[in-house]
Amino acid sequence: MRLIAFSLDLPYIKNEENILAIINMCGCERNEAIRQDYELNWKWKRREFVSQTRCMVAFFERLFGYMNTSDCRKISKR
Repeated sequence: MRLIAFSLDLPYIKNEENILAIINMCGCERNEAIRQDYELNWKWKRREFVSQTRCMVAFFERLFGYMNTSDCRKISKR
């Protein structure tokens, strides 16, 4: 296999205050509150981060070139 791509990602960090507020406001279970917190407060941050770093990552992909590997095609930092 050839290593051909890099990507940067912004992992979700749970905000317990927001999660508890959603549970109290909606009366839903914790898993549903976590999903809503991600959708309302994190998803846009993640998309913005990926958009802002896309050019930089593409620049490094071009400089790095192709590398033969035994088991991966993409490096992803999460």
